[in-house]
Amino acid sequence: MPEDHDVEELLRSALERDVRTGAVDETALTAATRSRLRHLHRRRRATWAVAAAAVLAAVPLTAQLLPDGSVRTRPAAPVTSTAPGPTATPSSTPTTTPTTTPPGTSAGAPAGTPLPTTADPDPDVVAHEVPDLPGLVAALPAGQVLLLDLGQYAKNPTVAGQACGGAAFRPPQIAGRQWGYAEESSNRLDQRSVDVVVTGWAPGTGPEAFGQLVANDSPTCGFSDELTRSAVAVPGADDAWAARWEANGTPVTAGAALVGDLVVGVTVRNPGPDGDADLARLLTAAVADLRSSGPAAAMP
Repeated sequence: MPEDHDVEELLRSALERDVRTGAVDETALTAATRSRLRHLHRRRRATWAVAAAAVLAAVPLTAQLLPDGSVRTRPAAPVTSTAPGPTATPSSTPTTTPTTTPPGTSAGAPAGTPLPTTADPDPDVVAHEVPDLPGLVAALPAGQVLLLDLGQYAKNPTVAGQACGGAAFRPPQIAGRQWGYAEESSNRLDQRSVDVVVTGWAPGTGPEAFGQLVANDSPTCGFSDELTRSAVAVPGADDAWAARWEANGTPVTAGAALVGDLVVGVTVRNPGPDGDADLARLLTAAVADLRSSGPAAAMP
C-alpha cells in the first residue's frame, strides 16, 4: 500500500489545485485522492515485476516535491518511433523472455489444446437446428398469419402456456424453436391464435421429457391452470397428449406429440367448435414434417 508520505503528497497536490480554483469539495477531493492512490499502488506492483529502468520509461507522469511543500507534475518525455537495432546484453545479466499461456490451454500443453471441463453445455448453444414446418403451416386454420419466429434456442416450454422458472432443464434441452400465429397483429382477445413449440432433448431422454409434460412435474416448466385431459390421435407419433383449460377467461386447447427425442407442442387459444380437430391435424402435420427433415429424419 502507498506510504504516509505518498498520501501527504497526493493530498497536498489535490488541495492546492482546488484552492487555486476556489472550489474545495471534500467528497470529490477524497474520491480523487483514493483513485490516485490506487493508481500509484498498481504502478508499484508493476515495479516489483519488471526491471526498474523499464518502469521508469513507462511512467506517464512524475511528481516532484517543491521546497515550499507543493507538488509539481511533469509529463514524461514523448514517445518517438526509432528503427530497431541490436541491443547489447551484459554477459553477467542473463535475459529472460516472459511467456504467456494462450487462452484455452494449460501450461506445457500445445497451443489450441482445450482445457478439460465438467461444466454443463452452454444452454444458449443448440446441438442441432429445428427445421421449418411447412406441412403444419399448410394445416393452420384459415386466416392465420405468422407473427413471430423466435429462432433456434434451447430454453423453451414444452407447450406454450406453461410457466418456466430458472432451474436447469433435466433432462437437458439441447434444441428448440417457437412460432406464433394469429388472425391479425393486435391485442384483440377474441381472435384465434396458434402457438407451436418444438423442443429437442439429449439423446435418449425425449420420452422422459414427454413424461414430465404429461405428469406436469418438470423441475423447470409447468402448468399453473387446472387442466382437463382430453384424447388426441396423432399418426406417426411415438406418444401424444392433449388437455383443455381456461387462461383468464380465454378457452385454450393444447396437445403434444413425441418423435424420438423431439417434442412438438401446439396450443390453440379461442379454438372454437373445431378446436379438437384443428389440434389433431396440426400435430399430425408437424410430426410428418419432423419425420421427413432435420434430426428426426433418421429416427425409426
